[in-house]
Amino acid sequence: MLITLLYFSISLAQHPRTLDQSF
Repeated sequence: MLITLLYFSISLAQHPRTLDQSF
């Protein structure tokens, strides 16, 4: 779970617009 959270944080940091596209 920690690894998933870490990976999600890195992905979000690299692609901040991905969160907007998800919604």
